[in-house]
Amino acid sequence: MNIKKMSVFVLFVISLIAASAVASAAVNVDIDFVKVNGDEFGGGINVIQQDKDDSIEIRVSATNNGNETAENVQVSASIRGNERDLIEDITDTFDMKAGVSYIKKLTLDLPQRMDQNTYTLFVRVEDNSGVLAEDESSFRLEIDGKQHDVEIRDIILSPEENIKAGRALLVTARVKNFGEQEEEDIKVKATIPELGLSASDYIDQLDPEGGDDDSTTSEELYLRIPDCAEAGEYTVQVCAEFDDGDEETCETTSIEIVESDLCPAFVPPADTESKTIITIGPESQSIDAGDSAAYSVTITNQGTESKSYTVSADAGNWATTTITPTNVIVLSPGESKTVMVNVAPNEGASGEQIFSVTISSGDKVLKQVPLKADVDKASNLSSIKRGLEIGLVILVVLLVVLALIIGFNRLKGNEEPAEKEETYY
Repeated sequence: MNIKKMSVFVLFVISLIAASAVASAAVNVDIDFVKVNGDEFGGGINVIQQDKDDSIEIRVSATNNGNETAENVQVSASIRGNERDLIEDITDTFDMKAGVSYIKKLTLDLPQRMDQNTYTLFVRVEDNSGVLAEDESSFRLEIDGKQHDVEIRDIILSPEENIKAGRALLVTARVKNFGEQEEEDIKVKATIPELGLSASDYIDQLDPEGGDDDSTTSEELYLRIPDCAEAGEYTVQVCAEFDDGDEETCETTSIEIVESDLCPAFVPPADTESKTIITIGPESQSIDAGDSAAYSVTITNQGTESKSYTVSADAGNWATTTITPTNVIVLSPGESKTVMVNVAPNEGASGEQIFSVTISSGDKVLKQVPLKADVDKASNLSSIKRGLEIGLVILVVLLVVLALIIGFNRLKGNEEPAEKEETYY
């Protein structure tokens, strides 16, 4: 009986030793430190101020203090408390050898639409069996918004996917204010750089984020595709200037231009007998709102026969064009003539605009040239100029009247002695 009891006791001791050996060989991972944007934080609550639409860098140091290698380990960092987006990063799997420390880098991208609030940063080390180590209570992130932060949320094209050359493309932009300050006079500009086309408009006001009017859609921006634009895919860029023009944000989309039958094929002359030289200039001018500009078109007939030429201009709906003295001219051999293409911007037109001038002879298009006009906003310059002109006219009239009065007075003074009669006896 004693031998039996002794055997049981020995087996019990052996099992305890084995259990202790197993326990000492278990994986034991500790997080040594966590650094946020290069700063290490201690106990308690650590507050970090960070702007939205930014990123924060997390560095985590962890050590396996056990006696076995931890396999398929991952380190993760996440921010909780944001209902709109999942904000987290996680490393690839790796093995943690016993007694070795590992430093892992993670990046958390903060979305622009993230609410301004205080959030908790969670850091975990885990493997297939679950969490090996974690730190969930020591870090608080105070997320602030930028003072000025405008974003183009969407670009709407009409038509949406493709357009025939010679037709008008309408562009609108959905703009939102994510900043803490109200924005005024936001300039929205649409361009097709490859064609040299652009159009602009202003958004008067956008409330700060969370306001009733913190987003809006711009007015339609008109871009007329030239008749002879080459078929293919083109980039449409929309930019918004804000904060008194100090900041700008841009987005792009694309449009497919389809070849149009409005562009006749140009066949160059077979010989010099019908050669025509066309000179157009200047190609670009600045125009004050309410004024007009003139572009000269000089045509020279270097052929051996008289020819008739027709000059036409197309500015879409942003301006009215006229041609003086006439849009049809007849040139003898060797003769040159110049006509003027007058462009008067319509009310509301502003920014860089484009129009085309076409020179034809018979049923052939000899040349089609896109020209530009930079239309300034309405100013008092023309009113001041007109006021000065009117004032000058009034001054001249007053001087003339004054001269007449002085002249009449002098004439009257000279005649008075002659009217007096004296009688001598």
